[in-house]
Amino acid sequence: MASTDQNSEEQEEGAVETLAPEAEALDVESSVVDTEALRAKTELGLFIALALTVLTVVEFFIAVNVDSPAIWLVPFVLAKGVLILEFFMHLSALSRGGDH
Repeated sequence: MASTDQNSEEQEEGAVETLAPEAEALDVESSVVDTEALRAKTELGLFIALALTVLTVVEFFIAVNVDSPAIWLVPFVLAKGVLILEFFMHLSALSRGGDH
C-alpha cells in the first residue's frame, strides 16, 4: 500500500512540474489583459458610483424643497435601480447564461 501512495505522489509531482512552465507563461500574458480589464471595470464602477451620488443629491434637494415630492422622485429611484441592477448586480448576465 505504501508503494502505491508513493507512486501516486510521484505522479502528482510530475504533473505539477509538467504544467508549471505552461501555467507561468499563461499567467504573464493574462495578467496584462486582466490588469487592463480590471482598470476599465474599476473606472466604470467609479463612474456609476458618481452617477448614483449625483442622483441621490438631486433626490435629497427635491425631497427637502418640494411639498409633495413622491411623484418627482420616482424617475430618480427608477434610474438608480436600473444602474444598481445592471452594473453592480449584473442583471443582463442572466440572459446570457450567467457570464459577466
